[in-house]
Amino acid sequence: FIKSVDGGSTWSSPATVASNVGTGVNLSIYVVDSNTMYVAYTDLSVGLKVAKSTDGGSTWGSGVTADSSPGKVYGIAPRMKVVGSTVFVIASGLEGTDPGTSELIVRFSKSTDGGATWASSTIESGLSTGAGDGVDPSIYAVDASTLFAAYYKSSTGDLKFAKSTNGGTSWTTSAVQTTGNVGQYASVAATSSSMIFITHKDVDNADVKLERSENGGSTWASSTSLDTANSVGDGNSIGAVSSGTTTYTVYTAYKDSTAFT
Repeated sequence: FIKSVDGGSTWSSPATVASNVGTGVNLSIYVVDSNTMYVAYTDLSVGLKVAKSTDGGSTWGSGVTADSSPGKVYGIAPRMKVVGSTVFVIASGLEGTDPGTSELIVRFSKSTDGGATWASSTIESGLSTGAGDGVDPSIYAVDASTLFAAYYKSSTGDLKFAKSTNGGTSWTTSAVQTTGNVGQYASVAATSSSMIFITHKDVDNADVKLERSENGGSTWASSTSLDTANSVGDGNSIGAVSSGTTTYTVYTAYKDSTAFT
């Protein structure tokens, strides 16, 4: 963990959050305020863990196991959102220990007491074996009840969307795009419970696409190509803010594999 207090001009020396063998793969950080922050990470010997700091990252509590099951690997590529004392984490999971033969699923974990205790469930299972379904899922919390998730289903080459209106107790899933091989590196953001944006990679065309819904994911507008240069779109990340009643500013960052940037 490193920290800047001058807008990124200078940075602190690295501090260790956790040091167990097999720890620290696929990290996600969420900063609540200048004191309180969480780091979600994959401990390959256990599963998904979440560590918390209440002093601006000077010290960290021991990582708490948020999702684990014997003979399975949970907590792959976690992404996290926090609303008050409620912490949400979405991640991929392997229903076995061999990435080449184990089914990949999408897992959801929730804590309502600031990360002290956790409950976990599966958002979608029955995905293809060892095909990369659900890799790098993304989550956005409008509030403690309304949650959106986006992820890639490689067995069918679809961009998938999941929605919960009860804080993750139950989810409805649907396909946003099914034409061609789309949905890789999906990232979701929203400005309200109605306005949702998703960026993802169109694998067939190796470009970046944007999806937009104005009714909470019930329907989606036609895809917009953001960058059609060859081999772009890996590692999508999106952010969105409302600039008025009907005006929105959307930001996205991604990798250009042709330039290795």
